[in-house]
Amino acid sequence: MELLHKFPLLVPQNIDKTIYQGYVTLQGKHYQLRVVMVAPGTMKGATISCSWELKQLLRDCTNTLTQRLEESENLEAFLMELQHIMTKKTKQEGVQQPAEYYNRLLNEIESLGWEKLVYIAPDFCELHLVASDARNRQHLLKIRITPEVSESRQ
Repeated sequence: MELLHKFPLLVPQNIDKTIYQGYVTLQGKHYQLRVVMVAPGTMKGATISCSWELKQLLRDCTNTLTQRLEESENLEAFLMELQHIMTKKTKQEGVQQPAEYYNRLLNEIESLGWEKLVYIAPDFCELHLVASDARNRQHLLKIRITPEVSESRQ
């Protein structure tokens, strides 16, 4: 039952609960995953398959993943390890946003006025804007855009 709470988009595909399919979520992005276990509750001999996007993210980690798969006590423990590895990889490589994200961001800046933009981070996740109040005092606004925020605006 704990598995369902931590990974609600990954569901059993058979009554024995040896095959799970669905999605693991990281930073608001869903990655397709399928896990096939030899016997319920054990990860020994289990296999995983995943979307091309997740394969690309984890391409340097196949040995580590195989080891974690064999050593994990159960599916939940393996998925927690997988999520940890995915988090480390996304921090190393930086996950790119879809083109719509950048288009929307540019439109928002356009509507605010380019003259108010002071700084934009190379990953486009942080903006610094300048705003003037009624007494003409200038204030620097630092805005951090998380993947969750950008997705909720779609």
